[in-house]
Amino acid sequence: MATFDWKQLKLYMEGESTLRFKHLIWQTLERDPVFRHPKEELSLDKYRELTFLRCKTMFGTGLIRGDEISTDPLRILEVVNCLGMYDPSLCGKFNLDQQMFGGAIASMGTERHAKLVEQCDRFEIYGCFSLTELGHGSNVKALRTTATYDPVSKEFVVNTPELEAAKVWSGNMGQTATHALLFAQLITPDGVHQGLHPFVMPLRDPRTLLPLPGVEVGDMGLKAGLNGMDNGYTLFRHVRIPRENLLNRIGDVDESGHYESPIPTPFLRMAATLGALSFGRVTISSMSARNLHLGLAIALRYGAVRKQFGEPERPILELAMHQFRLMPMLAASIGIELVAKRLFLQQAELRRRMMDEDLSAAALGQEIHGMSCALKSLATWLAVEGLQECRECCGGMGYLAASRLPSLRNDHDPSVTYEGDNHVLLQQTAAFLISMRRHPQETPLGSVDFLSAPRSSSPAGARLDAPWALLRLDAFIADSIDKAEHAIQRRGDSFETRAYLQPLLLRSMSLAFGERIIIHAFVQFARDAPTSLQPVLHRLADLFALWSVDRRLGDMAARERALQLSEELKKDALALVDALAPPDFVLNSVLGRADGDVYPAIWSAMQAPSRPTWWTHFLDKPKSHL
Repeated sequence: MATFDWKQLKLYMEGESTLRFKHLIWQTLERDPVFRHPKEELSLDKYRELTFLRCKTMFGTGLIRGDEISTDPLRILEVVNCLGMYDPSLCGKFNLDQQMFGGAIASMGTERHAKLVEQCDRFEIYGCFSLTELGHGSNVKALRTTATYDPVSKEFVVNTPELEAAKVWSGNMGQTATHALLFAQLITPDGVHQGLHPFVMPLRDPRTLLPLPGVEVGDMGLKAGLNGMDNGYTLFRHVRIPRENLLNRIGDVDESGHYESPIPTPFLRMAATLGALSFGRVTISSMSARNLHLGLAIALRYGAVRKQFGEPERPILELAMHQFRLMPMLAASIGIELVAKRLFLQQAELRRRMMDEDLSAAALGQEIHGMSCALKSLATWLAVEGLQECRECCGGMGYLAASRLPSLRNDHDPSVTYEGDNHVLLQQTAAFLISMRRHPQETPLGSVDFLSAPRSSSPAGARLDAPWALLRLDAFIADSIDKAEHAIQRRGDSFETRAYLQPLLLRSMSLAFGERIIIHAFVQFARDAPTSLQPVLHRLADLFALWSVDRRLGDMAARERALQLSEELKKDALALVDALAPPDFVLNSVLGRADGDVYPAIWSAMQAPSRPTWWTHFLDKPKSHL
């Protein structure tokens, strides 16, 4: 018997308006035939076609309005997450077009680009986000695609100077995108490189989907997962585009070729330009939490039904090892989602201020960047680990495609790389923390206030809980910065020094910062909860905090208390899952049925003709060549 009402928790976590909206999304998907799950595996081409039709259908549902990123940003996040829980490929296609293309044009462009945003909202054009090149990904300063301004024709000439400059991995680019949000090195007529800038780049004729002159565009082919998404490549052969295709909120070129920008240096301009990626990182963090919700719903429900060992046999969820493999991940998934929602709202505020040309928003942008880099890295890695754990916890049945666990794992896997390789992102967080320690200041979100606070240690015999864990992590982060600064003074503040310190100190320090952000938000969320929900939420916050301390610092006392909390939360496991899981139609797993009737579902999924269509090969016996 659970210690709380799961419906009350669901209402507290999401709010009545969001719950009603999600219910409407689920109803819309379940009632439309295009969203019925295929009974057989589709070919790559058929899966791509179906995913595109589903994405197109979403535009006719009335669930999406173009102005919602500023008026009701969480509504956009819920659409993305709901589509992601149904099918990550559909989520990717929708989000790349609506946010990474249309949303970025709205935030980085000006009034002259309003028509493009309207065309995107009406599905008249279909977009992709094009940054990565064949030879460079994380090192964006070294990207080589060029956009050179010609003052005679008042056009930019976009060119791929060499094979390594070919744009690759752009979702939607492979087969369906008509336009790209293209990042290229802007060169003015005087030969000065002004740095990386965003352009709206036509790729295909919207009436035929055939490539435009000078554009070589194609599909990258079969991948390990996300195959409903058409990732593509592009090369440009001196393609001319209007001057107005430059998204000019950060920097602009007038008709004569004179460059001007309110931001003084190329480095700061690039930082402001790539700030749009923070939205992507926060969205990926939220989706990682939802992927964990799905995997854990499947594994915990199956664990409550699957019986092994003992007289009489007991559900495997009763076993301590099973609890310790899954319950901390359940706590982590809730904590990640809390922070992702808060950062998404802050990112929407930052976008609004940027559109109002409020240059004082730079401090908020810097803090969101440091936080989102840590959160995305931690969230995606935990989801990779957690989904594999869920697969293994379901034994052989977890390897069935009908369990959905293998596809969840494979579809999630690239998230550790796209929108920023996790190791590179953690370098960004480390740089932020070191800078804040060197130059203490109040930040808009207060995420680094602890760095300037007097150091305090945990007293002997202190209660092992989330506040205790925060003290341990705060001390670890501060000590790591001190050691890094000492090494920098000794070795010099060079790229080589920071690269050396990354595996030694900075990676763990940055991940600890991500864990600290989650614990702090979790504790506040538990304190603000209705009285009847506080005990379970405090146990979850304590579990994640102590589990994190043990993984980060190797603390046996923290591990033992985390094990005890996992056992205490066992009776609440299914109620927690019910508060997090989508309807069975969306979960789409024979192991994760809400009614627990898994064995008939497994048996039905295994039923197939026993004789293959190629059975006659058995009649032709191999000939001996001896």
